[in-house]
Parts: sequence; structure tokens; C-alpha cells
Amino acid sequence: MTEQTSKTIGIDDAVRLVTAMVNNGELDQAMSLSEQLCTAAPDHPDVLYVSAGLSWRVDKSDQAIAMQKRLVALEPGTATHHERLLYFLRETGDISGALAAAEAGVRECPSSPTLINALGMLQLNTGNLQGSRQTFENAILAFPKSPTAHQNLSLVLLAEGLAEDAVNAFSKGLTPLKPVDFETKYQDHQHIGEIYNGLAQGYDANELQRAWGPQTAQVMRAALGPGKHGDVLDLCCGTGSVGAAISEQTDHITGVDVSSGMLDKARARDIYDKLICADICQALRSIDRSFSVVTCSSALYHWADLTTFFDAVASVLLPNGYLIFSVDPASDEMDIGQSAPSEYAHSRSYIRRVTASAGFREISITIDAHRSYPGFWCV
Repeated sequence: MTEQTSKTIGIDDAVRLVTAMVNNGELDQAMSLSEQLCTAAPDHPDVLYVSAGLSWRVDKSDQAIAMQKRLVALEPGTATHHERLLYFLRETGDISGALAAAEAGVRECPSSPTLINALGMLQLNTGNLQGSRQTFENAILAFPKSPTAHQNLSLVLLAEGLAEDAVNAFSKGLTPLKPVDFETKYQDHQHIGEIYNGLAQGYDANELQRAWGPQTAQVMRAALGPGKHGDVLDLCCGTGSVGAAISEQTDHITGVDVSSGMLDKARARDIYDKLICADICQALRSIDRSFSVVTCSSALYHWADLTTFFDAVASVLLPNGYLIFSVDPASDEMDIGQSAPSEYAHSRSYIRRVTASAGFREISITIDAHRSYPGFWCV
């Protein structure tokens, strides 16, 4: 700070002023004061914290990382300092640096589940399956009730080719539901549409979202064989990644989604013959044609009980038609498990029972990657 500023404002007040400027979008003024603060008090933790965050916000990533590293060195026992450094390094693509930061963070803060799980994921993503598995197993020992540790372990087990073990690991992170815990009648999910309207613009930038289409197409080819398969209904079609992947296997394709924003993206692909913005069960009750194939990929985790869904799909399928769908997995020890607020997993025994009740015959249920974790791909 300048001598005059030093006389009129203290370090703590200046830090608060920088924070207020940032919150008000006054970034140039905030940077000017932040630079003065760093000159006057280069090792003050609060100065480093606010200045690192501001530097990151104005795209001075190298400066932000240097400041955050200094903050970690000054206060190595503060887990959030390590977490932020890890985030900076990962976002800039410095995976080896992020891995080293995660390892150091776990050494200094062994009771931080965030750091432990971050270390395990970095080990997994860099091909160290043995190290990743050990990290997540240690996390489960330390935090046995942590759903994240169990779910992350399921990823390692799936990568190791241990599909059933992966399902069992994922299930240990679930809260089993009983019939009294959810309404058996399907509920409208307009609020989901509002959520996805907000996600639509950047949705296809996510590698996981882009994978669903090709995966659905692969399941469809494996079950139905090559060639075209008539009229297809793509439920919860989102931005159209599934439609794009299966379009060559269809004669006519209709998409349904509750999010108008997602449908705008799907419409821009110019693949669908018809798009309907509606709650899927409402749409199924109003559609006046029948389909050879109905798909619903990576969407049914939004619903607990699927009875009404399967009944509604059965009403629009042609005789000998196919339903292709995916769900988050639960072990047969439960019907339905909750993995997060408003997110649900379903067991094979439950799926078989309710689909049979709706008149379906099982072709296949396979375990494969689904959303971020393993899942059941069903035909």
C-alpha cells in the first residue's frame, strides 16, 4: 500500500475492501489495491488468499498458483488451502502438479475427505489403479459412511474389469428406500427442466455427456443388429447426442425433453423429425403414434419409482418393440437406493419385476460406465 493508504486503512480493512470490490465487479480497482497489499504484507495469509482468488478470476493463473503455494507453505494444516491449489493446478492442466499437491495435502491434512478423494481420482485418471484403489479403500476405513468414497471405489473396480464388485461398491454408498419413502405415482418434473435450461449452453462441453450417444448406439446395434429399425422415440433427449449417434439406425426419430433450452440445442443438430417439450410421461400419454424402439439414456436416476414410466412406454411401443434405457445401479439387497438429493439407483431385481409387470421381456442387462459411475444398460 502507499504510505497515505497505510495511514488511512489497515491490512484487515484493506482485505475486506478488496473482497467488496470483487463482489461489486470492480476488478481493476481490486487488483490495484491487492498489488499494494502484496507489497506491504507479502506473507499475510488473508492477503495471499484474497489476492490469489482475484488473480485467478482475472486469468493470471501463474500468479494465482504462486500465491496459493505460498499460502500452503505458511499454513500447511489448512485443508482448504490445499484444495484450492489442487483446483488451480487441475484447471490449468498441470496434472502432475495437481497429483503432487494432492499427495502433499493428504499428508498434511489426513482427515480431509475432499483431498483424499481428489488424490484417488487423480491416481485413477493417470492410470495408477492400484494406488487409486488403495486410496479409496483407506478413505472408506476413515469415513465409512461417505457415499463418495464408495462410489469412487466403484469406478476403480469397473476399470479393473470387476463389474459386479463395482456395483456392490456403489451400492454401499446408497440409502435404501422403502415403498413408504417415495410416491409410487409418477410426479411431473418441471423443476428439472428449469435446472437443465441453465445447463444447456455448456452441456455438450462435458465429455461424459458426449459419451452417452455413442454408448446408446452401441447397445442398440448389439441388441437389434445392423440396419434401420423404424420409428424411434428418444426420451429425455437433451441436446440430441443420442439422436445424433443413432440417426443412421432409424427411419424416423422423435425427441422428448422437459427442458426447452436443451431442445433448442437438439433442434440445431437438424436430426430429429419431431421434438416435443414436455414431461416424458405426459408426452407418452399424449403421443398418437407407436414406435419400434424407445430410448432413455442416463436420465432415469431422477425418478425413484419407475412403475408409471414403464407402463407409459409400453403403451407407445409396437408389438415386439424394444426399450433401451440405463439406470444407476443398486444391488439386489434393495429395490431403490438414494445416491444424492433427488438422485436414485435401481436394482436388477426391481427392474425385472416392474418391467415384467408392464409386459416387457428382458433381452439384456449389462454393467458399463454410466454418468460418472457404473450403471445398468438395459434392453
